[in-house]
Amino acid sequence: MDTKTLNDPFADDGEGDALAASFAPVPKADEAKPSPKQSSVVKAADAVAEEQGFTTRRRSRKKNFKRSDNFRTGRNVAITVKGRTEEKATLEKLASERSWVNGQTLQYALDALQEKINDPQDSFWETHNFHGVD
Repeated sequence: MDTKTLNDPFADDGEGDALAASFAPVPKADEAKPSPKQSSVVKAADAVAEEQGFTTRRRSRKKNFKRSDNFRTGRNVAITVKGRTEEKATLEKLASERSWVNGQTLQYALDALQEKINDPQDSFWETHNFHGVD
């Protein structure tokens, strides 16, 4: 068996480990603060700009406003339905043409269907098959 003693890496034996010293924390450099003279120059420039009627430049609003899909309408239940690609495109087209959200479009479609159901004499029933899955 080897009779050499193990080196304790945590022992303070006076020998500095160069690698360990390279990981020592480095004090953070003081942030450059504007000198009092420099801050007075900035204040003077701001005063002159205000006298001349110069206003700070603000970001202009976007010209093409696009509505997002995040509305606070009280519609908070997801409805997942299997359908065809054409039906999804039709729903999205109807909604975008009238600036409706999809939930609003569905609500109006259900209201229209309810009116059709209440009127059995409508020609709608002759052109559509509602017997089973189509």
